Amino acid sequence: MSSTIRTALLVLLLSSGAVAAGETGRPDAHLFVASEESLEIAVVDTTIDQVVRRLPLDHPPFQVAVIPDGNRLLASDFMGDRISVFDLATGAPLPPIELGFPPVHMQPAPEGTVVAINSLEEVGLWLLDLADGSRRRIEGIGLAHNYAFNADGTRLYVADMLDEHIKVVDVVSASIVEQIAGVEQFAGTGTAEAALLAARDAAPSGFTEIATGAGSERALAIDVPREGVALIDLAKGRTLARLELGDTPWRAYPAAYGRLMLVTHQGEDSLSVVSMGTLEEIARLDGAPDIAGVATGWFESTAFLLSRERRSALLVDLDNLVMDGEIALPGEPQQAVASADGTRLYVSMQGKDGLAVIDARERRLVRVIEDVGIAPGTVTAAGSRNFCS
Repeated sequence: MSSTIRTALLVLLLSSGAVAAGETGRPDAHLFVASEESLEIAVVDTTIDQVVRRLPLDHPPFQVAVIPDGNRLLASDFMGDRISVFDLATGAPLPPIELGFPPVHMQPAPEGTVVAINSLEEVGLWLLDLADGSRRRIEGIGLAHNYAFNADGTRLYVADMLDEHIKVVDVVSASIVEQIAGVEQFAGTGTAEAALLAARDAAPSGFTEIATGAGSERALAIDVPREGVALIDLAKGRTLARLELGDTPWRAYPAAYGRLMLVTHQGEDSLSVVSMGTLEEIARLDGAPDIAGVATGWFESTAFLLSRERRSALLVDLDNLVMDGEIALPGEPQQAVASADGTRLYVSMQGKDGLAVIDARERRLVRVIEDVGIAPGTVTAAGSRNFCS
């Protein structure tokens, strides 16, 4: 996409009020920065780049999720086997949700009030409906690791570390209706509970992650044991291709409006660029040590690789598929999220605690919001994708 077209689109967004300055009531104008040491979540208004509210907790926020409509925030209490809930319209705490197991990973559906949640100490996966407080367990899932909803939230695609299938869950019935790209079960013995206990001391045998771009019918599933990925047609329920990437592929990030997947490697400091159209690895770029995450901005034209060791954001030109510079950061980057219009990137930092603000178009650090808590970790927005550690 040319710079002229991108500028024209930005003008259109501004004229329509989509990024109108000072309009602080919009859910997409707020970011949420969690601090496990301060026991709080700072609410940042991106129209003025200031902390406008603090949500106090009585526990470290292990993970934070915001319902897509922006009305409620969930903060997992790992030691307390529950989830804290806040009304974001008022900032008031709501009654916590008691689970009976330590929550590890939460992922809200793109629409509605359903949240998928799992634990490493309980076999299975649960669907929690915030509208009525109901909780339904999905049978047939061993050790859920990462999962993704489809665009309308009617299907949930689950990467099961104990199984080489991607499980397809019908959200209404909370049941598995299909299995994709699997050939054999985890070599455990006895029940799923026994397999879970065995898996805690062994490498995963199944998929560890599934990622899909917004509105896309194709997904990429990471197969750590075989150091590859499976490219899946979600609509047809079949694997289109398998790529042997090597060097322990670890995380997948959609880019270029779902046309590309950026895959980091745990085994080396590199980044694989996978085309979801041609079903091939189209570039292997030099990365950096200890990549904390990847984010995209400025109409999906630039990717930012966060390197803890180098305290920087490395730039990837997604139009030309080349590394294109580096932005030094005053602290160690932890996580990043783009503003709703994609013009700015917000990066939580430790060491020099704060939230770095990067101009995605000019590719430069413009300011640091410093009062976001001690050693801030998670930064998230309404509808953001979460990861299981």
